[in-house]
Amino acid sequence: MWQSEATKFKIIDDEILPPFAALQGLGLTAAMNIVEARSIKEFTSVEDLRLRAKLSKTVIEGLREHGTIADLPETDQLSLF
Repeated sequence: MWQSEATKFKIIDDEILPPFAALQGLGLTAAMNIVEARSIKEFTSVEDLRLRAKLSKTVIEGLREHGTIADLPETDQLSLF
């Protein structure tokens, strides 16, 4: 997921990796925002992704439905219990 480009397909380990813009409900601007923010610093949580890439809740839900952000924790807060 985090190797995807905004608009170009890539081949990784003999498999095709679609661009972010190919995902249903994720437009070109959102795709470009993700790639630009990722180039500065990797995302640490879904909250970090949403804020730095300026994504709507709808886009975040679309990423969830595709399993794209399954490995990211929801927030950067640590739980003490």
